[in-house]
Amino acid sequence: MRLTCKPVLGALASTWMLALSAGAAMPPVVDRIPADALWFVAVEDISKFQKNAQTLAQVAGLPSQSLNVDTLLNQMGVTKGFKKDGSIAMIALPGPEWDAAMNAEPGAAEKSEPPVVLLVPTDDYGTFLGNWSKTPGQGIDEVSIQGKANFVKKVEGGYAAIAPKKETLDKFTGAPGGAAKFKDAMGAAGAGVADRSDVLLVANMVALRPLGEKAVAKGLERAKSQMAMMGQAGDGAGSMSGIQWLTGTFLKEAKTAIVGLNMGGSGFGMDTAVTWLPDTMMSKVFAAKGGAAELLAKLPAQPYLFAMAADGSSEGLRAFVKSFIKESGVKDEANSVMAWFDRSDGMSVSLGLSPGGIMSGLFASTSMYVKSKDPAAYIESFKTGLASAPDGGGKYKDAAVDVAGTKVDVWDLKVPADPNNPMAGQMGSMLYGPGGQPGGYAAKTEGGVVMTMGKNSNLMASALKAAKGEENLGSNALIKQVAEKLPGNRMAELWIGSKSILDAVLPFAAMSGMNVQVDVPDNLPPVGAAIGAESGAMRMGMYVPAPVIKIFTELANSMRGEARPPVEGEDGGQPRF
Repeated sequence: MRLTCKPVLGALASTWMLALSAGAAMPPVVDRIPADALWFVAVEDISKFQKNAQTLAQVAGLPSQSLNVDTLLNQMGVTKGFKKDGSIAMIALPGPEWDAAMNAEPGAAEKSEPPVVLLVPTDDYGTFLGNWSKTPGQGIDEVSIQGKANFVKKVEGGYAAIAPKKETLDKFTGAPGGAAKFKDAMGAAGAGVADRSDVLLVANMVALRPLGEKAVAKGLERAKSQMAMMGQAGDGAGSMSGIQWLTGTFLKEAKTAIVGLNMGGSGFGMDTAVTWLPDTMMSKVFAAKGGAAELLAKLPAQPYLFAMAADGSSEGLRAFVKSFIKESGVKDEANSVMAWFDRSDGMSVSLGLSPGGIMSGLFASTSMYVKSKDPAAYIESFKTGLASAPDGGGKYKDAAVDVAGTKVDVWDLKVPADPNNPMAGQMGSMLYGPGGQPGGYAAKTEGGVVMTMGKNSNLMASALKAAKGEENLGSNALIKQVAEKLPGNRMAELWIGSKSILDAVLPFAAMSGMNVQVDVPDNLPPVGAAIGAESGAMRMGMYVPAPVIKIFTELANSMRGEARPPVEGEDGGQPRF
């Protein structure tokens, strides 16, 4: 097996899934990684992979042999001298081949590979080298891995370095001191990711910028060509310019990207941080206080398919969004996105599960809270938008209905149906309910506006209560437990209602003749994702609780007509995460 990025990354990726331990500090091997590395992947303790392989295989329904660390070792010819409780890393280094690739045309750079080194923990270098029937020579030893020449040398501190090219090892010293330099480059946010992760990926975004720019340029050209073929080149020009500005800003201002994977009996998490170059637009965006959790608490405590909250109050974020809108070519008219954005400081939305199921209207139980310093102005901008609907299709009536003692407004929007499409009316009913058209209630409240899609008095009453802090989604115990696994100071968060989605989908699967013999527990937790801010750095996180992984694995097995093998010691209880 020749030591190149793709095969080794693939092999490491398969074993990452075994890391079911609690969070760990920065892997010890990082101290041996040079500060100019393009990127590296490091594992804190390999023994934790093997120890948890069988458990993960049973829970996820995967073949246990596919998660066997010994398989990777055997492929490399390693059976002895390997420190299984040590720390391992694969490192991509700068070099002439990489520099040449950066000067190549788009497309060539993505196919090139930088010099790589696999840094392996060993308790006895001589024994380790004996895997290839070699004895230590005068520095660098040549070995054969799957019939390909590779080179090995001893690194102080208990490591062996392996590379496909001798000149790579000539330059690689493995001298200590890397941990302090990377900790500085990663900042407090990156160090936080490392502390919670079993597998760590760190990328030098400044060094990788040319590759990113080439990849983006190639992708945009491909997208423009596809749009031109579809006759949409003019329509999509604005969005493409916005995307180009967005990706360009990210690449120019990013300093270091850090991705961590962490697992445990409670579930699977991915934690990410991006640090920015000083005094850049992106660093100002993430120098703010995030209020997404407070906005989520403005939503009613109802069963939901999806719920989200986004805080748009910080000056840095508002400047960024306005720049993006401008670069996208959106005109600053009274009913434009810019005008709407100027009148709001954030919003939260719950796509609720209708009591009659999704056939009674996918959006019929949707509620929204808009944070605004001037709720009346926001309502006026909403009215203006309705009035500008084609063929006078939008209507708004002030204080038209009494809901739980509060006069609320009523809005309607007529969406023209295609007379040549007999399914148009049925589709409207599936989306919006029996009326087949969007409409609902709206009311000003302290600090914002409450709206519903669907003229449901009970939903509006619950939404008004939630806006006052009563019976809200933010107090949901399952959401709180998953939120502990996500970044703090959240600027945006997304919640996927696992139980509601299954309750909505499973009846249709059964009617379609699928074998769906699974019991969905009442306390099935949601999947959570969030974007947070920490000391000017971006934090992103996602967490999938173990009960969700388990139920979807059982569902997949049931649909294949397979029974999931029982997990030893499993009592069917709900773990607290």
